[in-house]
Amino acid sequence: MELQALTNLVSAVCAAAKGRRIILFGSSSLFASFPDGDPVEIGAAVTIDADFFIEPDDFDVRAALGAELGEDNAYHLTHGYYGDFVDLRLANAGF
Repeated sequence: MELQALTNLVSAVCAAAKGRRIILFGSSSLFASFPDGDPVEIGAAVTIDADFFIEPDDFDVRAALGAELGEDNAYHLTHGYYGDFVDLRLANAGF
């Protein structure tokens, strides 16, 4: 995903999840720290999705975000990239 696409997606997530803390994680999060970096050099996978935790976590909010901005939905089909809204409990799963 290019930085501008990620910026657009983050803006859409923020607008749809007002009042919630939005945490971008995974390889797409590296673009925020290294916007001019080569994805291969910074260890970022080139993908068409970005991973998000929404806090406080709420299944219904994640489902609504996924329906609006997730894979195979209108945003994805229009823009070619999408958000993946992950259960915050995964952060504490202790892999």
